[in-house]
Amino acid sequence: INSTVHGNMTSSNGGGIYVRSGEIVLRNSTVSGNFAWGEGGGIYGETGRVRITLESTTVTGNDTFGRVGGVFLRGEPEDLRISNSIIANQVTGDDCAFSGTSLGHNLDSDWTCGLNAPTDQAGIDPMLHDLGLSTGSTYTHVPMAGSPVIDRGICQWVTDQRGVPRPRDGNNDGVAICDIGSVEYNPRLIHAQNPVTGEDVLVVLPDPE
Repeated sequence: INSTVHGNMTSSNGGGIYVRSGEIVLRNSTVSGNFAWGEGGGIYGETGRVRITLESTTVTGNDTFGRVGGVFLRGEPEDLRISNSIIANQVTGDDCAFSGTSLGHNLDSDWTCGLNAPTDQAGIDPMLHDLGLSTGSTYTHVPMAGSPVIDRGICQWVTDQRGVPRPRDGNNDGVAICDIGSVEYNPRLIHAQNPVTGEDVLVVLPDPE
């Protein structure tokens, strides 16, 4: 819960997370920047022995020498349950190994996760910033302005991974709706470049009068 799995590497399967048996539930979490020489750069589950549940979680930017960079789990559709989550834009490989069970409000970038609920978005770029420390104590991928995850989710928790309250009116239409993934977009928190150092910084705009 509220965690980031990043920068791990394995010579086998499951660069970020390897599940041998049982069940794993990721809530309000990020799996990014992991590498596997085998399958499942982000997450790997042993065939027929595990169940993986993703709730308000972001799996992106993982890498593999195998076929699947994101989530690798062969089995029945109910063995991979996804809700309000992003599995998209792996460095190499597919987002998912097979079709899971979508509980709605999910997004993938390559049509491999079996997203077929009316509220899902398949084959879509989530438009996320690079991994960084925006607020809170964990590194996350903040949605860019205009991202298709903004105000398209369901509120599973009262805060996002960083502790930022959900929901926010991210598209400024007067209605506050939760975003898809582990991070709630703040339209008053923008990325800018420090003109002296060239570093990427976050600027909080003042609230309108």
